[in-house]
Amino acid sequence: MDANDVAVSADPVGCPNSRRKLRVGEALPYHKIDFLDVQISDSYPIADATGVSRGVQTYFYASEINDDSLFPGMVNFNAEHGGYNILGADAQNVFFRGTFDPSGGWQPWWTSDCRAAGWKLFPNSSAAFAQGGSASPTTYAPACPGQIATSAATVDWDWVPSQTYATGKTMDTIRVHHFAPNSDAVEVNYFTREYGVTRWEAWRLGTGQTPQLIKDQCPNSLYDAQMRKKAFYLADCHDWSKVVPLTTPWQPAGVSPVDSRALTWPVDPLYTSRNHLANTHVGGPYAYPGSSSVCQLSPWTTINPTSSMTMGWLTGAPWSTNGNCTMTFKVSQVPNGEVVAQTIPKPNVAGALRYGAMMFAPDWQAGQPKPAVQVQVIERDSAGALTGSDLMTVELTNQPQTFQKAFTPNANTDYLIFALYPLTANSRYAATGAYVAK
Repeated sequence: MDANDVAVSADPVGCPNSRRKLRVGEALPYHKIDFLDVQISDSYPIADATGVSRGVQTYFYASEINDDSLFPGMVNFNAEHGGYNILGADAQNVFFRGTFDPSGGWQPWWTSDCRAAGWKLFPNSSAAFAQGGSASPTTYAPACPGQIATSAATVDWDWVPSQTYATGKTMDTIRVHHFAPNSDAVEVNYFTREYGVTRWEAWRLGTGQTPQLIKDQCPNSLYDAQMRKKAFYLADCHDWSKVVPLTTPWQPAGVSPVDSRALTWPVDPLYTSRNHLANTHVGGPYAYPGSSSVCQLSPWTTINPTSSMTMGWLTGAPWSTNGNCTMTFKVSQVPNGEVVAQTIPKPNVAGALRYGAMMFAPDWQAGQPKPAVQVQVIERDSAGALTGSDLMTVELTNQPQTFQKAFTPNANTDYLIFALYPLTANSRYAATGAYVAK
């Protein structure tokens, strides 16, 4: 930071006497990138009304920096080629609350009683600065109706003073080994004061099988190791100890410079407040009691469904993996009021609410007209009379985007209808992660 306490793009490793923690909502003056300049991964704090979520760790491939027309020359969330971890903490532990990646998709890490706090990392106390370990029972699943079976995963942590990274930098480090059941696979995360999440490794059973690319990405490493009396090889690795200064600081909580309704790096309300919609991943984490993770539309409904309207499910990762389902809808003729909707009681919260969804047109190709969709929140009283409405009309491409808008419910409103109106004929729409939240 400079003399005015403003974050600057200098490497914090070289500024031990003029550094502080990043603040919630503060733009990042640099990106962290791995040794071969392949993957950018930043760590930053976020606000959470419940006080549990503390930070986000991003994953973004540098080769795609100009692939999204809404975010020219910018890092932004790419659901099909990037991802994130949500970090949380309570009085006892620090943990991963959830993950999103291109192969597994949406993955909250549940405890057996359905708290998104399952992937334990290390104690939230001075015990983290000594060697230790514990059980880490967890499972990833889009649905968690109250109780869920968890795996017998375990975690070991230790304090490594002056850990050497791929860049040759040395930093004091909390190192965490997360063992799968039966210790048949290991993931290792490295945490530093300077960079947050600084390195990740995946180890698999065997020896001498580390690909040359991984050796190039993570030099100054062991590639074979004995852990819990088993032989492992380093199967994958990213070391984000290189800093790339930015001329224009990056605001992960920001919006597209092209369309201010498109969020740069959206964080699902599961991790920061409450989503008042249900089953928003269509078999996902807000599934109503008694439901399963099999693809199902309820409690979503179709309104005015003509014979030309078809519903379906998107296939392929990350849209149909680990129990995730992504609904699609299409009207073959000129749309005539067909709607996919969900009705909820008006949330008992004061002030403005946010609403939005991740949406895209999977069959769209460059050069074609962009299909449009209208997202609307309709307000009604107990007699069914209209008391308010808010909407946004957005044009979609085959790039998934989360669009968001805010509204303040009318005092006389009793229930809300969240509605998606297709506006373009013969265009298949995909939607997931819809929300109404504080």
